Amino acid sequence: MSRDSDVPVGFELGMALLDEFFPKSSSGAVPDADRLKDLAGEFPFEAIVHAVEQKRGRVELTRILKRILVDPHPKPNAGHFAFLSLLGVPPRVRQIFTTNYDTLLEDALGPDLAVPITEKNATSVGRAEGKLPIIYLRGKLDNDDYRITEPQYSTNNFSLLMEEFKTALHHATAFVFVGFSLNDMDFRQFYLNFLEQLKSRKIKGKTTYFVSPAKDSFSYTLGTAIWKLREAMWIPMYAEVFFTKLKDVVENQALDTIRSEVKRKYGVMKEAEYDDLVKRTAELWRMNAQDALVFLYEARTRIGGEK
Repeated sequence: MSRDSDVPVGFELGMALLDEFFPKSSSGAVPDADRLKDLAGEFPFEAIVHAVEQKRGRVELTRILKRILVDPHPKPNAGHFAFLSLLGVPPRVRQIFTTNYDTLLEDALGPDLAVPITEKNATSVGRAEGKLPIIYLRGKLDNDDYRITEPQYSTNNFSLLMEEFKTALHHATAFVFVGFSLNDMDFRQFYLNFLEQLKSRKIKGKTTYFVSPAKDSFSYTLGTAIWKLREAMWIPMYAEVFFTKLKDVVENQALDTIRSEVKRKYGVMKEAEYDDLVKRTAELWRMNAQDALVFLYEARTRIGGEK
């Protein structure tokens, strides 16, 4: 989702960090863009970050990451707003877990709807006061305890946020992973760590989804088989497309419910009678058909009667 907001992720972020590891100078050879691309594919991202941290220091690494990911002030894209429109009142989503270092999801929801959660304030996740918790599993760049290097990923230190993740896997009717890759070392590690919980979800009739695009039909065939073994259903779409289509489905289901209620409330069970009622209401109040339908749904059928 962040890529569509021009935020470098994964491979692109690795190249940007390699450019910091090999600073341009008047003396000595430095790799060109093609060689940086090769190096980014030759070494794991987490190892590259660790090398930059070792060479430049943690404080400088944080400054570099902020300059690349935060300081350009990327804007939420259509995928974020399609997701936002799905939330509803009360929210259909209980929690958002993210491994991103940008704050695009938080920016899209705004301070009135979202509350950021890191390890430092993890105990307040259940006291969000009606707001939607955005749980940063890797931490945020404005906190010194963010995880990004290979040694940090390999430790098994107790984490309140991982316990929260485990609880969500246990309780959530539907759990959706969006935009991840199994080439992501950290994601693959914690996904496999929770494989038993994912098997348990399936036994209990709960569904786990994985949303990520397929390169071609061969990728889809192989990926479907792999994700079935990993106890999840693969939806081969880009994040923006997925959330936009899901938004359309939810809106259509809501309209179907409203249509059924309007027919019952006004006693117009025949389709022609229903169409005529909506048409006359739209003409009378000078509104489109969909607004007329919602008006009929919300209007009282009689004084003091039901809504």
